[in-house]
Amino acid sequence: MLDPGTILNHRYRIVSLLGAGGMGEVYLVEDSQMINRFFALKLMRESMVSQDEIRSLKREFTFLKQLYHPNIPRVFDFGHTKEGRSYYTAEYLEGHDVESLDLRGKWSLLTEVAVQICRALSFLHSRKLVHHDVKPENIRIVGDLDDAFTVKLVDFGLISARKAGLKSVKGSPETMAPEIFLDKPYDHRVDLYALGAVLFRAATRESPFPNTDLALSLKNRITEPPPSPRDLCPDIPEAMDYMISKLLSPEPDNRYQSARQVIIDYSERSGIPLEPETPQTLKCYIASSGFHSQRDRYQELCSMIDGISKGKYPGGILITGERGIGKSRLVREIQTYAQLKRVALYRVSCGRERGIAMEPVFDIVRFWKHIEEDELREILGFSEIEGN
Repeated sequence: MLDPGTILNHRYRIVSLLGAGGMGEVYLVEDSQMINRFFALKLMRESMVSQDEIRSLKREFTFLKQLYHPNIPRVFDFGHTKEGRSYYTAEYLEGHDVESLDLRGKWSLLTEVAVQICRALSFLHSRKLVHHDVKPENIRIVGDLDDAFTVKLVDFGLISARKAGLKSVKGSPETMAPEIFLDKPYDHRVDLYALGAVLFRAATRESPFPNTDLALSLKNRITEPPPSPRDLCPDIPEAMDYMISKLLSPEPDNRYQSARQVIIDYSERSGIPLEPETPQTLKCYIASSGFHSQRDRYQELCSMIDGISKGKYPGGILITGERGIGKSRLVREIQTYAQLKRVALYRVSCGRERGIAMEPVFDIVRFWKHIEEDELREILGFSEIEGN
């Protein structure tokens, strides 16, 4: 464990430990390059790290970097400590997970949680991705429960591309769909089954298939009909009871076929006007769309970064050009690849407000060598120069 005040890579100051698991720890950190900016930093454990675990962390970061959605956390920086431990930073989500809240009887609140998670899953599935680990602990509510709040689907460590006939066993036993542990081919609908298990527990504070014997619990999911939350909570709205039971159907074809369908059907049955998407979420389908306009240039840069990481090129790459030609998008796309290859990438801007023409160079050298601005100006002979 790292002590509060520890500085990682001359940039991130450890504030506190947020959590720990088998693969490492998650810390609240302050970014020394930005005033009052705090992030969650996921750091791999110190010893006995396998290559598969490193690839898993890189895969999680890569997928999240490509996704932009209000119900999915943003990630920013991937790096390595001087001891070789990999980490990435993400937005800090101050709030509560669904497991820690008692939502029984709070049907409007539970409806909003379900709708926002459905929007996140709809977006993921449209990108041909499967989360694999939808559970109460991985759904966080950020903001005031009595006012506006945002629901975030977190922990993408098991995420995978949705290929025809997935068969690997992934997920948490308490929310795992029957087709997974039966070793049958499955698809995105395993996430919908898991959502049903989450909503069942949130509505009743009980598991849909409670049993201390895991094998018997899994068997019951195949042989028993989908449980009704109304058996445990008689005042649950009929439309919500139907929605949860349908999500928990043991046969994938009997479930809802998409997260979007969940929202539409529940809205019709409950009489509550609910939109499958908001103007903000609709924009995300465009913002996270594939990068095609400069694909050849992107591939060229990837090859050059490979050369730098292997020591073939002693120098670096400078991307310049006029405004409006796509530099910013190109740099954003290439940044993730560079970070995973341990190649430093610096983004700087030059304008009248910067003071002097060499100011972007100051930014790069100051970050690289960790030199204070006044000292750097003196070294480079610009201590007396003022901007026009």
